[in-house]
Amino acid sequence: MEKVKKAYSCEIDILRGFATILVVLGHILQYSMMQNEAFYNDFLFKVIYSFHMPLFMCISGFLFKHSYDKYGKKTYIYRQLLSLGKVILIWNAIQWILNCLLGVYSFDCIVDVMKSAYTAFSGLWYIWALLIIQVVVASVYMKKYAWVIYILMMLILSLIPIKIVSFAYLTAWMLPFFLLGLYLSETQKLPSYVISKFMFFAVFIMFIAGVAFYRPNMFVYKSGMNIFDSQYGIILQIGIIFYRVIVALLGIVVVKELLLWCYKKNENSRFIKWLIKISHYSLHIYILQRILIETLAYQLIRGKSLSSNVVWFDWIVAPVMSVVFCKVLAEILNSLNIRYKNILHFLFGR
Repeated sequence: MEKVKKAYSCEIDILRGFATILVVLGHILQYSMMQNEAFYNDFLFKVIYSFHMPLFMCISGFLFKHSYDKYGKKTYIYRQLLSLGKVILIWNAIQWILNCLLGVYSFDCIVDVMKSAYTAFSGLWYIWALLIIQVVVASVYMKKYAWVIYILMMLILSLIPIKIVSFAYLTAWMLPFFLLGLYLSETQKLPSYVISKFMFFAVFIMFIAGVAFYRPNMFVYKSGMNIFDSQYGIILQIGIIFYRVIVALLGIVVVKELLLWCYKKNENSRFIKWLIKISHYSLHIYILQRILIETLAYQLIRGKSLSSNVVWFDWIVAPVMSVVFCKVLAEILNSLNIRYKNILHFLFGR
């Protein structure tokens, strides 16, 4: 039993560690090609953004049941509200102050100040989405009407305009993947290497083909989740969402199979150990990269080209930068955690 638990823990850590690197790599690609939103047509960017956040949410859903059973509904909800709520307030406040110092906002009146604060505190959309989903799912978990609540929740969040709540539609997009992870944990289907080589290659080819036909309007950031107020019409919008879900699921399966194959080949390899260490600080890295990459680095490189060779930058330079960034940050955080564990817990939650 202990070996099974250890293997399950390592499998989750490996997937989460790799997904963390993909977050950093995706943002490096995005903020190096901001002009005319060229990143939407970049193949590697499309590969990453087609599945990496759904993978994160699927892992969170998979881990939900263990925490819920351990603490119970009321304590679980309280812990999540306190932990993630605190993270959202602290780091969005830091982001707002930093943006003010960098001159990102221009203030002509008190309304501008309020608008800038609202924009800043809407940041860290994934943590907002995770908090909302966890609280709602925990509130109705094991209830007969739970699926009705989930469907209504997804519909309502999809209809909320971006100008009012910028992360609402993204929460709607993430909900099905959280529920998928929860279903896998309930059925005790560990993320093990289970499909045949033939099936893997078939899934891999379908995923690459799906990404190849990915158009800018297929990204959730472009077309959203609202089927009733879509510029593409109800039928086409439903088709876009369905296509988006299928490609995300294919990407999750491909990455899962590849990583767990590496793990089974040599579970003590340096690569596997790196991913596990990075996974322990996935939330920390997600938060800090927003400041270091999305804000500070972007202010330095804005309007500049990092490389004249896109292929070289995409497949060599950017991946190396993202791995080094995550590895160095994980090592620094690990050292700080030994000396200042309580401070890190306060800043980044439990």
